[in-house]
Amino acid sequence: MDIQKAIEQSQAAITRRLRVLEAAEHSNFGLGGNNAGVDTRVVGTKIVRAGAGVLLFSSSGALLSEFVFTNAGVLAAMAAASYGDLVELPAGVVVGDFTVPDGVTVRGIARDVSTVDGCITLSNISSVENLSVIRVHEQHTALIGATVLAGCDARLVNVVIRVENLTTNAWALALTTGGNLDAYDTILIAQVGNPGYAAYVTSGTFRHFSGVAVGSVPTYPYYM
Repeated sequence: MDIQKAIEQSQAAITRRLRVLEAAEHSNFGLGGNNAGVDTRVVGTKIVRAGAGVLLFSSSGALLSEFVFTNAGVLAAMAAASYGDLVELPAGVVVGDFTVPDGVTVRGIARDVSTVDGCITLSNISSVENLSVIRVHEQHTALIGATVLAGCDARLVNVVIRVENLTTNAWALALTTGGNLDAYDTILIAQVGNPGYAAYVTSGTFRHFSGVAVGSVPTYPYYM
């Protein structure tokens, strides 16, 4: 058999298999209103994003499930995620707080298009990447963009966090219970707050390797 023909037949077989898997995904995860339905499509031999749902991938890159891009959908994706999995957020804004489970990565399409209006809590060996946390509110307790659970190590990569509290404290990051956080290529802004700190650290360790930090106290963007 001609080698090129064999390659083409093999690719066609893979594509057919992916279409079967895609159909199975839509069937198996359509219960409870969590399925994003047509969010994926097959291009060549790959399943790629086609819509605006939350995608859950395994550590090997296999698509496990799809969820609608709402607070309930994001919470469901977090509940379904296991150590090593990836939760991918589409373009758009989701409102609400959520906790990233141990060993799970939450990744946006890009930090200027995937946005969370809420507080993100990171667990052990968890990661948040390529998204923005934008919180502009008026509340009488500290307004926080992200925090880490006690005794946990986590990281931010290519993230923007902007917090503005029109009444009292604004903390882009808060480490007050002993968690440790490393931030890479991350922009932290708490320019509106009384006071506002890019990072408010009273227990734990925060390391900002590259990026920008701005607070409402210009000479002290960090409280450590």
